[in-house]
Amino acid sequence: MKLLQREDLDAVIIATPWQLHTPMAVAGMKHGKYVGVEVPAAISYEGCWELVNTYEETRVPCMMLENWSFRRDNLAVLRMIREGLFGEIVHCHCAHSHDCVDHWFFDSEGNIRWGGEFLIKYNRDQYPTHSQGPVLSWMDINCGDAYATLVATASDSKGINAFFERKFGPDHPNAKQAYKQGDIVTSMVRTQRGKTLVINYDMQLPRPYDNRWMIQGTLGLYDEPHNSVYIEGRSPENHTWEPFPPYQDQYDHPWWKEIDKNAGAAGHGGTDYLELVKFFEAVRNKTQTPIDVYDSATMSSIIPLSEDSIARGSQPVVCPDYTRGAWKTRKPTFAV
Repeated sequence: MKLLQREDLDAVIIATPWQLHTPMAVAGMKHGKYVGVEVPAAISYEGCWELVNTYEETRVPCMMLENWSFRRDNLAVLRMIREGLFGEIVHCHCAHSHDCVDHWFFDSEGNIRWGGEFLIKYNRDQYPTHSQGPVLSWMDINCGDAYATLVATASDSKGINAFFERKFGPDHPNAKQAYKQGDIVTSMVRTQRGKTLVINYDMQLPRPYDNRWMIQGTLGLYDEPHNSVYIEGRSPENHTWEPFPPYQDQYDHPWWKEIDKNAGAAGHGGTDYLELVKFFEAVRNKTQTPIDVYDSATMSSIIPLSEDSIARGSQPVVCPDYTRGAWKTRKPTFAV
């Protein structure tokens, strides 16, 4: 709190365990400081609404630092969508597929870390924002469309116990621990305009990293795992993938052309650098951040929504509208 009282401080970056994100972000906004908060921005309905309500009371911007929104390939796809190459968007798939058992949820000696505590207590999509980051802008969520309902289902929890049995033996306490968190969570969202979205949580089983982005419209689709596109009337062979890299070059976003060529040495190939450049541009210019509080709350809300649906036997649950209906008239502003 002493830091927030400094008059020579314009912004704060919050990179703490996620249960601290919301109270620290709220404190920052109430003290008039721009907030850049790591993902997720909130982990409960109450936290999401607290962020939105505080912003509306203070008008101090709060940006969840969702770096995958700024990836070079994702921004090129966004340009392609806005130029109509895929036609009207109908469906999207995304995932956070990242085996985190042995370095994030637990340390190398098998001791539980703060993230692992959530796997014992909850069954939900614990980490949904990396997958959703580009999807929100691809699907015009909160600026022309909005999440309407969500249905989620979870597999049993097998992966963590199996990992500890393999590495530490069957008598290790964590090999015997009961974990509520299912290994795979699949959330299915329908939007107000009739689009559909599938979000996968996959962080507890052995696998390479993958985001599995796919965006599909009436004229074709982009598929990130294939690094390919198919566009009706444009792709050279009917019903045959063509490589995405030429489209990446043709539709490269101006943001990537503007940043320092040395940015590639920064985190995630320059993505983290670009994200922070755009955040601090907003701070210096006293303008809205590229990801606003409404998008931050919407992406984070998949955590409690999926938990609710799973607990109700995969029944549909209604998604909160953090824009209070303004999605009908709000215009896209991200990367415009």
